This record gives sequence, structure tokens and C-alpha cells, in this order.
Amino acid sequence: MKIFAFDTETTGFINKKENDLDKQPRIIQFAGILGNLENGVFEEEERVNILINPKTNIPFGSSEIHHIYDVDVKDAPYIEEVIDDIMKYINGPDIIIGHNIEYDEDMIKLELKRLQKEFQYRPKQIVCTMNETINFCKLAKKNEASKGFKRPKLGELYKKLFGEYFTGAHDAIVDVEATLKCFVELVNNGIIKVKQKQDNIMTLF
Repeated sequence: MKIFAFDTETTGFINKKENDLDKQPRIIQFAGILGNLENGVFEEEERVNILINPKTNIPFGSSEIHHIYDVDVKDAPYIEEVIDDIMKYINGPDIIIGHNIEYDEDMIKLELKRLQKEFQYRPKQIVCTMNETINFCKLAKKNEASKGFKRPKLGELYKKLFGEYFTGAHDAIVDVEATLKCFVELVNNGIIKVKQKQDNIMTLF
């Protein structure tokens, strides 16, 4: 099956209550790894790592997290110059994968909405390694009165699977490598199950 794991870095956090698109964050890095997963073995075909000029200053607080500064993106392409390429990676594979992928999806949808291209978001299937492993990681919530387990951070999931934390978190391509490694391990251990239909569409079950 063809899979694409990806991550974004942005100028800030989405405000669900804000309707003004100009006040919402922008993508400044899109990174992903494309390849085939067959019989438990992943074979990488291509990786993409695009810096994007957001046409606005990157808040210093955000730069402290992902280490991308205004100087790093001043000569980078604008989102309208790369969005079509990005959507080929999103819509083409059998499955797209991310950790807390809902956030990355929402960011891409915001950018598409600014460009009046919302209709272009058509992934075949989506897997979130965060939501799929809540009961696997069984991490206690800070509020002991809350029911259930908390959603694992990528580093926490990685530690659960491999016994150590990975280095370089919050660089999009590093996060993608960690997410992809976790996904393959989760599939191989039956924690995330996928099956192939006759029409070659992959389905989670």
C-alpha cells in the first residue's frame, strides 16, 4: 500500500472561534515521506521538505519551538506556489498518516480556503497515530477525576514502542520520520490494522 506520513510547522495555533482567515496561523513548513508498506516492510520512495513564506512575521514564541525564523523563509515560495504539489501528496496515496493529524489537516484546509480551493482536499484515508494509540499507551490524565486516558504525544508513543525518546522533535521532517517508524511498528504488532480491498483501497478496521 502507498502511504504518506506528513507534518506541518506553523506560525501559531488555530483559534476555532476566529472567523477572520487573516488572523489564523499559516504553514511555514510541510514535510513528508512517501513510500510503500508491503508485508511489514516500508520502502521509502520520496521525501519532501518545503519551507513556505507566510507573508507575515513568525512570532518568536513559535520560532522557539520549531526553530524556523523569518530569515529562514524570506526567500521561500508562497503557499500558492506549492499548494498543488502538496495536494498531490495528500490526495494520491492510499493512506495519509500523522500524529495529531487533525491539526495538520485543519491547517491545510485553512490555506486552501484562503486560496478558494477547499474542494481540493480529498485524501483517500486518514490515520492518526495519536488517536489510534490512546488505549495502547494508557497514559494517565493530569486530572485524576477525568475518565479514560490522555492522548499520547509523539515522543511518548515513540518511548512506549522503542524504549527511548527521539531527538529533534518539532522539526517537521524529524517528526515525520518518528511518526512513520511508529506507524510501521504499530501495524506490524497488530495495534493498527489495515486490510486491502479488491479495489486496492486500504481500510482501517
